[in-house]
Amino acid sequence: LQQEKTKKRREDGPWRGRVETVLGESHVTDPAIQLGRTIRTLREAQKLSQSELAKKMGVTRQSVSRWESGDGTLGMSLMTFHKLMKALDSNPVELLEGK
Repeated sequence: LQQEKTKKRREDGPWRGRVETVLGESHVTDPAIQLGRTIRTLREAQKLSQSELAKKMGVTRQSVSRWESGDGTLGMSLMTFHKLMKALDSNPVELLEGK
């Protein structure tokens, strides 16, 4: 039931989470999902588990899991975003644009 609510919210929400296929490649058009993918990529590049990243930031593993799935990233506080940048040794452009 929770998955259905989340799916419905994303389909009906202002970001309309979807994936477009252009020339056989998938492009995420939902910024929350893109940010989540970037968080996961950066975390894995540092060989950190979700629990280890959570401990570095002072949050729960469930929070990291939600962010990586695209839930809760758009409502993240600036303080949490700053902690995330420091923990992943990243910068705002890299996190938000995946570069």
